[in-house]
Amino acid sequence: MKNTLCIIIILMLSILVGCTSDFKIDENVVKDFSNKITETVVNKLDKEKAEKKENHSIDASNINELKIENSVGDITITVADVEKAKIDVNIAAYATNKDDAEKLIEEYTYTIESKWNTINIDTTKFAEIKDNEFTVDLNINIPKSIEDISIINNVGDINIDNMEGKIIIKSNVGDISINNSKSSYDINNDVGKININNCTFIGKSELKINTGDAKITASNISEAKNITAEVNVGNISVLLPENSSYNADINEFLENQRNVVNGYGKTNIKLVTKVGEIKIE
Repeated sequence: MKNTLCIIIILMLSILVGCTSDFKIDENVVKDFSNKITETVVNKLDKEKAEKKENHSIDASNINELKIENSVGDITITVADVEKAKIDVNIAAYATNKDDAEKLIEEYTYTIESKWNTINIDTTKFAEIKDNEFTVDLNINIPKSIEDISIINNVGDINIDNMEGKIIIKSNVGDISINNSKSSYDINNDVGKININNCTFIGKSELKINTGDAKITASNISEAKNITAEVNVGNISVLLPENSSYNADINEFLENQRNVVNGYGKTNIKLVTKVGEIKIE
């Protein structure tokens, strides 16, 4: 996790907020982010660490949806030509001494279950254990039959490869990367980047960031009805195929609203940044 980068981003945000009178930010939200980063990084530097790794395999022949709720940790999902979903859970616990860290590992519980055509993964049930004493990384391989992915993650990076269907993500702190996929994308990230790399857009997609850059490299948007990217503090970069047909409304910091049309203007695109630059080509 690139949490040290997040600290820099928040500091930059404070500077930017001080430099513009029009842009307002919820100071309590920024403080909460800063505290979370401190808890998950700085407070672990002088603590002992215990680790546990577990592996799960689930028959996914009748599964079409994956739901994940995680607190602190990275999530990596790869879609492949397989019949079973394989889930690797890497748990780390932190305490003032090794014995206490090992005890935390033993007390920690999570759930992975298959029900109603859905795989549900929940690593947030810590009971009385504080989540800042843990990181839980998930490395997941799923079959192509899974068409919907929904993720809620508090702190950590998220990476998804080769997905076809629908992707919904809500993240507080961390970078989000989606590669080589054909999907609709509903992504809300408070602090961190969103990178959509070599992907096809279908249906309606919406990307929102409080602080961080959005970078979109699309391989095809012919099946996309709407694409929206909104950033409070950060830049937006969009690279589309030359034969793309779109009508783009662009609202850029300290610039007049402008409209860019290519081809017949089939796909409606909306790009907004309150503090930052927008590039589309």
